[in-house]
Formats: sequence, structure tokens, C-alpha cells
Amino acid sequence: MTTQTFDQLPREAARAICLWSFCWYTHAAPGEEYADLDAAARECADRGFDTLRVCGMPSYVSRSVRTGLDELELLNWEGGVTDNLRWYNFRGDITIQPAARLIDLCRAAQANGLKLILSNWDFNQSFKFERSGELQRTLDELPTIEAMFQHIADVMLDSLELIDQHDLLDVIWAVEITNELESPEIGPLSRLGTDSQEGPKGTEAGARQHLHEVTRPMIEECIEQLRSRFPELKYAVDTVWPWADSSAPTNLDLIAINGYITDTALLGDYRALFSDGDVWQGDVLDEKVRHLLLPDAPSYRAWREGLGTSIRDPYFPQCYLATWADPDRFFQFFDEVWRRAEDGAKSQMQQWIREATQLSSDLDVPWYFGEGYATTISLTSLWDSGSSARDFHRWVAEQLRAAGAIGWTPSSAASPEQTDIWPLEAWVKDMNALVRA
Repeated sequence: MTTQTFDQLPREAARAICLWSFCWYTHAAPGEEYADLDAAARECADRGFDTLRVCGMPSYVSRSVRTGLDELELLNWEGGVTDNLRWYNFRGDITIQPAARLIDLCRAAQANGLKLILSNWDFNQSFKFERSGELQRTLDELPTIEAMFQHIADVMLDSLELIDQHDLLDVIWAVEITNELESPEIGPLSRLGTDSQEGPKGTEAGARQHLHEVTRPMIEECIEQLRSRFPELKYAVDTVWPWADSSAPTNLDLIAINGYITDTALLGDYRALFSDGDVWQGDVLDEKVRHLLLPDAPSYRAWREGLGTSIRDPYFPQCYLATWADPDRFFQFFDEVWRRAEDGAKSQMQQWIREATQLSSDLDVPWYFGEGYATTISLTSLWDSGSSARDFHRWVAEQLRAAGAIGWTPSSAASPEQTDIWPLEAWVKDMNALVRA
């Protein structure tokens, strides 16, 4: 409803980003952290955040808009498997209204002086949460990568139209057409490239470049479709690490980056706990991990067999460690691994920042880190709230500020559902103060 385009808008201060991910709609049962969106948004504002980065669940919202049936039945996610797994420790077994909840989110953000980074995690995680599995089937049946990006354009347009109808478009700070472009878990793009030995699927240099070259024209076309209807918004495609080769889309308004040091080869001793070094999908190697476990821990194979086949895979190796690792032993182990890797971690982070600043210079657009750094996925690990993790995250924030990032998160685990980091209110406020410094 505004007539200004992005290039006519003034440059603004850096954003202090809180990662709400998909949790704002999965952790929605009575008593869970996002049952009251306004209260959750108020907590974030009180801790110094001004921006929420969310999966806008656009496929669910679009389906609600187009069918007139605003219902999403969440799978029952309880049962002890994900109780201690970061981001996945929700109950489920409730029905939410995707379209209405998106509007409630926008209103909660507006009421508390917050902006939204509206992202799209449908091909990464969102499909896992629906009881019926309808979205999983829909996305996996898309015949081509071109069809995938047309689907993205269609559902994002439906979501933005809905927000605009409620006069809430000014809440949107940025639109990410995808989260982690290189690591979809479903759909035609997930079948492109090779498994990586350096990080998540698709992040090995050759595979990344191939994926970038294939998707660039489709990304540009998707953005142009969105921009033709909403020229006042800023558009980005979120990537696992900076888009460092020459095939970056030329019509980006922002460069959006995720950068997890804990997904790199630097932490080899930690990756050695898993077959093929795959911390997400590899088997936990009993002989490597036994000394870290609680006395009554079953073997990984026995634990997996006991689960049966009905539960969807929420990263079983991490579920096992989050359930059966002795917190003190795991802390000592991981902290020693980290101390050996810390110099390399800082060098890698500086390399990513150099790549981001170079791309920013080449495209003449600003950049931000929406999530990343050094994070374990277990809520029982003790490491993320310890001094090593907090000191590293502060160092990263100082580097990002010095390099001119337009926004960053103090920690991907600094959000209301994270029971280890969220209570560290003074630390979170201090980290967000760096954005303003």
C-alpha cells in the first residue's frame, strides 16, 4: 500500500535478530513458550531485540488461504525422543490456524516495536510437523527445480497478500525466499548434488557451485515475481555459508547468511562420534561415545530399534545424545574439542565475513547473519551456556560489527524456547547492546 521502492528508503541501523525459527507455531500448546505471542514478543523487546527471524510457514498459510480451511494439525511430538532436542522439544498434538496465526504474529511484533524477517523453511523442516503428511507429499512430488521455485513464489505471494490485507506489511523488514538454500531435506533440490564431507549436504565447494549455478535464474525470477507485486520490500535468499562464487543472484536487496562453525570439519573429534562424520544423519558409534553416556544408556542400535518406524526423523543421532549423554561428561569432552578448534573456528569465521563483505561490495547491498556460530543441539549439553560459547559469540558479534553487518543474532539459542540460554537475560541484553554500539 506504500508507493516507495526499497532503493528509495533510507539506510537504517543494524538489527538485533532473535531466531524464532518455526518454534513460534510449533511451541503453541497451552503453557508452551509461544502460546501467547504478544508475551513472547514483549520478552524479546525487553532483552534488546528489534527483529524476529521466523519461518512464515508459507505453504501452510497459502493452503489455508486457497482452500478456506485454516487448520494445521501438528503431529504428536512427545514420547521422550525430542524432549531435550533444541528447537524440537514441543508437544504437538494440537490444531493451529496458519493464516490467523501469521496475522497474530505480525500484530504481536507491531505492538512491541519489532520487525520480521519472513523466511521460508518449508523444504527444510516445516513439512515434518504436520500429522497427515500432506505437505511432505506435495513438496516431494514437485517435478522440477523450476516447479519448486514457482511454488515458493506462489505461496510467498499468498502470505504477503494476506499480511497486506490486514495493513501489516510495514512489519516486514525482509523476505527470505528460502532458508539454507543448499540443504533442503525434501523436494527436487534435495536430489541435486552430492553428500558433503565438509558440512551439511550440498555445502562442499563443488556441490555448492553447481547448485548455485542451477538455481540462480530461478531465484532471480522468484524475486522478480514477488517484487512486481511488493516493490517496497527487501528480498534475500538465505545460504548455509556466504555465497562465495561468481554466480550470486544480481537482484538481491540483502545478503542473508547462516554460519555454524559446529557444522564444519574443524570439530573433527566431535564428528568422529558419528558414522561418516555426519552429526545429523549418521549412526552414533557406540565404541566412540560410550565414555560420554549415562550408566543405563542403551546402545544406539537398540535405542533406534525401540523407537519403531512411526516417528519421523528429527535427527536421531542428536536425539540420542541429548537423551543419553551425561551432561558433565559431554561438557568436558566438547569443551576440550572446542579449545583445540577455537583458533581455526575464528579463522573460518573471519573467512566467511570476508566473503560476505566482498559479495556485499560486488552487489552493493548490505548483509546480515540470521543464525549460526557455535551451537550444540542438545539442551542438556551445558556447553552453550558456558564461558567458551559465550566468549566466542561475543567475539563473533564484535567482528560482525566491525565489518559492517546490518544485523546479526547474539546466538541462535537466544530465544524464548531455549531453556539454557534464554534465562541468561543480562548476557543477552549485553550482546544486543553491541548492535547499537
